[in-house]
Amino acid sequence: MPAAGQQRIRRQQRCWRTQLEAVHRSAREIVERGYEYLYATLNPSVEAKVVPAAVGREVYDILDMFRASKGR
Repeated sequence: MPAAGQQRIRRQQRCWRTQLEAVHRSAREIVERGYEYLYATLNPSVEAKVVPAAVGREVYDILDMFRASKGR
């Protein structure tokens, strides 16, 4: 492949890498800061309604009690 073609490919790869890093930073910020209303932008299968953390902890506690009662 001619040198000019290789340079063009490298430039394009750097551009893609920069864009991917920006998307990753944005996604990380959404999750770390708990912007629940933006979760669906990360994965469209995530529903708009998110279970509050307190409810999630309660569910895990109940499941842990159930597992303990079953000896697991």
